[in-house]
Amino acid sequence: YLNREVVNHESAYDVRPHMYEGLFSAIVEAVSEALGLDWNTAIASAWKTRCDNLQHEILRRFRSI
Repeated sequence: YLNREVVNHESAYDVRPHMYEGLFSAIVEAVSEALGLDWNTAIASAWKTRCDNLQHEILRRFRSI
């Protein structure tokens, strides 16, 4: 699924690998704002780890296209 989406976003929308960093930063910022005072270091760390892992996998797939 991820391979297909990477290819689709690149060909249909001209998405480049560096654009995902901004996307994931915006997602984390939105979630932290939505959680407000419930946002803590454990949640921040979990979100950062997951987004970093996803970005790594997306970049790996761009290189293999």
